[in-house]
Amino acid sequence: MESFPFLRGDSVVITERNGKDTVLIVVSNDDLEDGYAYVKRVVRDNLRVRQGDVITIHPCLDSRYVRRIVILPTADSVEGFTGSLFDVYLAPYFRNAYRPVRQGDRFTVRGDKREVEFKIVEVEPAGYGVVAEETIIHCG
Repeated sequence: MESFPFLRGDSVVITERNGKDTVLIVVSNDDLEDGYAYVKRVVRDNLRVRQGDVITIHPCLDSRYVRRIVILPTADSVEGFTGSLFDVYLAPYFRNAYRPVRQGDRFTVRGDKREVEFKIVEVEPAGYGVVAEETIIHCG
């Protein structure tokens, strides 16, 4: 963390070499060498990068709380599921977590003995931000 100008909890924009980006929250990890960052698989999938690829990390200066988001599950991950996707997966995932979201990104939530993949279809205000307690979450 000493080599990066970020503090734990800061919002950052991660960009891959072709310009595709997403927004994340910084968490420190003392096991990594200086100049390296650990990025979870789901984020690598959203950026279309692999381990060892070069990414750029910038401060997210205009990070804001999202007023409303629309999230859809991928069809194959909810096959045979009955019940409320919001109650079982999304509410616990977002509750008190202040998670960053970017329109077009996908994420996976584990719960109720299965894993469900979701896609962020719409973010208001447009682009990206952080889901807070006041955020209205629409799930289709």
